[in-house]
Amino acid sequence: MLIIGASTISRLIASYLKKNKRHVVLVDSNGANIRKARELGLDAIQENVYSDDLINNIELSDVGYLMAMTGNTEVNLNAIEKFRKHFGENGSFRVVSSDEMYDPENNPKEGLFSQTDDYIKLTNLARKYPSIHEIELNSKEHYDGLIEISKTDPDIIPLFVKNNEGELSIIPSNSTEVEIEEGYLMVYLGKQIEPGDSEEKENIEENIEQD
Repeated sequence: MLIIGASTISRLIASYLKKNKRHVVLVDSNGANIRKARELGLDAIQENVYSDDLINNIELSDVGYLMAMTGNTEVNLNAIEKFRKHFGENGSFRVVSSDEMYDPENNPKEGLFSQTDDYIKLTNLARKYPSIHEIELNSKEHYDGLIEISKTDPDIIPLFVKNNEGELSIIPSNSTEVEIEEGYLMVYLGKQIEPGDSEEKENIEENIEQD
C-alpha cells in the first residue's frame, strides 16, 4: 500500500495495515510527519509528489494500492495521475475534496472511504478517536446497515473490508459496490459501534502522536 501524505490519519491507517502484515510506504514532503511515521516503525520517504525521482525511490513490486491522503486536492490528483500506470484505475484512490463532499452528484470513481468525509473530517476524527476497530459481518444487509449508520454518525468512518482469508479491500466512496460474505470484517475509524448494532470482534488502538 502506497500512502501519499503521512499526517495523523495516514499514520493511524498505516499502523493498522502493518499490524495486518501489509507492506506500507508513506510519502510526504513534511519532515516532521516522516519522523513521526518512522518512530512508529513505518516505512516513510520524505519526497515531493511532483518530484520525478519519486517513482524511482519506491519499490512498487509488492505495493498493490495507492491512497492519496493529503489536504491538497491538486496533490492528490497529481498522485493518482503519476501512479495510474502502476496501479490502474481500480487500484488508485484519493480522499474526496470539500466541493465533492457537498455535491452528492459528484462522486469520483477513485473516491476513498466515503463521499461525505474529506481530509478535514478524517483528520479531525483521527484526533478525536485515534482507534481503528473491526466488526464481524453476518450478511451484505448487515454491512449496508452499518454503512447507513456511518452516514448519519460523523464519528464512524468505514475504511476496509477484511475477508475470511485476511485480505483487505479498500471501501470506495461508492461503498455499496463491495462484496460481502458471512464472517467478513468491516474495519472502521472512530468510536466503537454500540453492541446493539453488532458485536465487536477486535479493537486496535494506536498511540499516534498528533500533528
